[in-house]
This record gives sequence, C-alpha cells and structure tokens, in this order.
Amino acid sequence: MDRLHTPRVALRPFAPSDSAEAFACINERLARYTAWDPPHSRDAFRRVWEEWLIAQRAGTDLHFVARLAGTGEFLGLLGLHRLAGRRPEIGIWIRTEAQGQGYGLEMVSTLVRRASARYAPFHFRYPVALANRPSRRIAERLGGTIIGRYCTPKIDGVIYAIPPMT
Repeated sequence: MDRLHTPRVALRPFAPSDSAEAFACINERLARYTAWDPPHSRDAFRRVWEEWLIAQRAGTDLHFVARLAGTGEFLGLLGLHRLAGRRPEIGIWIRTEAQGQGYGLEMVSTLVRRASARYAPFHFRYPVALANRPSRRIAERLGGTIIGRYCTPKIDGVIYAIPPMT
C-alpha cells in the first residue's frame, strides 16, 4: 500500500524528510488524548520515527504522512500496526489547527477500505481516549463497537472493533 487518496488528503509512506514538519506539530494539546507524551527533542523523535521505518521495512506496520491534496500542507500521521495478525490497529493524529474538519474520518475510512481488501482482517482495533469524542465518532461512524477498555498513567480509553469494508 504505497499511497492512499481521499477527496482532500494525499497519504504516502512516512519518510525522514517528513520528520521536521511532524515534530513541529507535536505539542501537549495534540497529545492530550494519546497514551504517549510529546518527544522532548528532535533526537527523541528521531528514535521514534526510525522504529517506524524499521517496522515498515519488516512489513509489520504502515505509517503514512497526510497532506492536503491541493497544497501539500502537512496534516498529520496515520498508522496501521500489527499487520501480522488478523486484528490490525489504527492510529491517527491530525495537527491541532486542522482538527474538526473531517479529515480524520476521510483518512481512516480510506485506510480501512484499502486494508480490508489487502489484509482480510477480522476487524480493525481502534484505541481511543474516552474523552476524545471526535475520534470516538470516527469509529462509531464506521460501524465500530467497543470491545475493551484500557488505562495508562495518562488516559482512560476504549478499544473499538471497526469491521472490514469493501
């Protein structure tokens, strides 16, 4: 899965050249609903995205950079993890200034549709913080149902199962 497109968003595999823009968008407000904390430096972020590249090469994970289709403006990141199993996990974040405009639903639904055909999963796992209503609505609009809960030192969350799409 090299590239994905929605009506407004172009998604392509993450590359090191995307790291500066991604790092510039990661802040406390963006990470308030994530299990992870913002990396404290570019070097700390480098260690994270280098692991992404290793996982991509191994075929266990996909990491996409999202950009506006017309301008190429950086929007965020979209991931599909644990591809070896029949329940891959979706992760997404949208830069703070671009949230609330429907990009997340476009991106996740496009990923689910394409990955459904390619990987034939039982379902997609979509972990989300209980307090993150916009992200929970994405899962619910795609037919997701809650199959579990989780707690981290930072957030309480639920895990949705999103059914495959054709």
